[in-house]
This record gives sequence, C-alpha cells and structure tokens, in this order.
Amino acid sequence: MQAQYIEQYGPGYHVPNVFIQYWSMRVMGYLAVLVFLISVGALAHTSQETRDVPGVPVGGGMGWTGFLHP
Repeated sequence: MQAQYIEQYGPGYHVPNVFIQYWSMRVMGYLAVLVFLISVGALAHTSQETRDVPGVPVGGGMGWTGFLHP
C-alpha cells in the first residue's frame, strides 16, 4: 500500500499521526460537552429570570417548555 501511495502522491511517509488524531478527537468531544453544558446553564438562567417577571407565565416565554406552547 505504501508503494501505491508513493506512486499516486509522491515520496513521503503516508501514515497519519495517530497521536494527533486521537487527542484532537478527544478535545473536540470535550469541547462539545462543554458547549452543551453552557447552553443548558444559559437556558436555566434565562428560564429562572422569566419566572420573576410579573405577567409572564411559568410555562411561557423562554422557559423550559416555552417552545411547546404556541
């Protein structure tokens, strides 16, 4: 297979760096979880603020179930 890659792409070592791929995927996964947790925290914070406003029902506006009520 290495000979085929040398013929197709030119000389060089055509094996990916597994260390870089492994850790970049882990970092990407952890960052995705972090972004998700931040968004859930922001939604909870926004939901809590709308409950304190007079005239805004608990299930309406930007609350947890606000998207369910038209």
